[in-house]
Amino acid sequence: MKSSGGALSDLTESKSAQRLSRKVTQMISQMDDLVRDLSARKERLIGDIEAKKGRVEVAAGGKEQISDDRKKEILDEISKKQ
Repeated sequence: MKSSGGALSDLTESKSAQRLSRKVTQMISQMDDLVRDLSARKERLIGDIEAKKGRVEVAAGGKEQISDDRKKEILDEISKKQ
């Protein structure tokens, strides 16, 4: 394909291209917000899990070895209290 050799400043963006560009920008912004919200939720959940693990260790008497079943029982008890 041959180039016409004209200046790029002579090009204009169609209205439909402008609308599409705005829509894509809006969608990207919404996705950024969603990712930010999910990251915050993930951090809160990780914090909750760590707090519950700490409570399980305290309830079990420190860092003693306890069975997975006992850990589950303690976590269930903690969840019911909250």
